[in-house]
Amino acid sequence: MSAPNPPPQYIYKILPAAPPQPLPTALPLSDLDSSDGFIHLSVAAQVSGTCARFFTAANQIWLLRVALKDVERDIKWEDSKSGVFPHLYDQQLGVGNVESVMPFERSSGEGWEEVFKRAEFA
Repeated sequence: MSAPNPPPQYIYKILPAAPPQPLPTALPLSDLDSSDGFIHLSVAAQVSGTCARFFTAANQIWLLRVALKDVERDIKWEDSKSGVFPHLYDQQLGVGNVESVMPFERSSGEGWEEVFKRAEFA
């Protein structure tokens, strides 16, 4: 698969818990990332859907914003059931390539879609 045209400026890693501060050089991989052999990422338009699908029990998430230009050589755009997603191979996320960490919280009964409609993070 090829990158979206035009490619996004940023891609995002969704975490169910706050990352350590200060960020280490390499954040630990999730069980899913470790078993799949790559880091699952999303473009801005995919974040709410990814949260709705995989983070249904969470009331808080943290987004790691990564400039695509900083990891582009190790990104593969791969098809999944819900679109083409960026996957990071042969590189870890950490202080060298995570531009910012943004916490998001939803209130009881609120969906992730509503949270991200209010948010500007792209």
